[in-house]
Amino acid sequence: RIVPVPTLHALAQRAVDGGIARSREYILAALDARRDEVYSEFFRVENGYAKSLSDPRDVSVSTLQKDAPEGKIWITGDAQAKLQSVVCAGDSRWSFVPDDIARCSAGAVGLLGEVLMAKNEIVDTASLEPLYIKEFFFRQRS
Repeated sequence: RIVPVPTLHALAQRAVDGGIARSREYILAALDARRDEVYSEFFRVENGYAKSLSDPRDVSVSTLQKDAPEGKIWITGDAQAKLQSVVCAGDSRWSFVPDDIARCSAGAVGLLGEVLMAKNEIVDTASLEPLYIKEFFFRQRS
């Protein structure tokens, strides 16, 4: 049996487990998608867990500010540097998770796996596929 644990969710849970994001605060888990885009998902801390508020998506950096929930927001993931100059300019509700906590950890993945298994979100290994936020295309050279 296998329980898939989404990377963005594991990043958000690490911010909770690391004592950074607290109850009722928000987390933006973001990975660099190149150009002016990030793979992102918003979470809210509830009862010691990062609860997803949206589907993971590929979005421009400027769109993130427009779609952000009201309240304290912690940013985690490898897109922090990309977001720092755009998102935080004059807006004190955005903060950055320290670098040593802004990466996935086996503990966060294991904890989420346990929670997902208790919810019976088990997948058959033969049908397990990665979830790509952006469509993936092969390019052939001519």
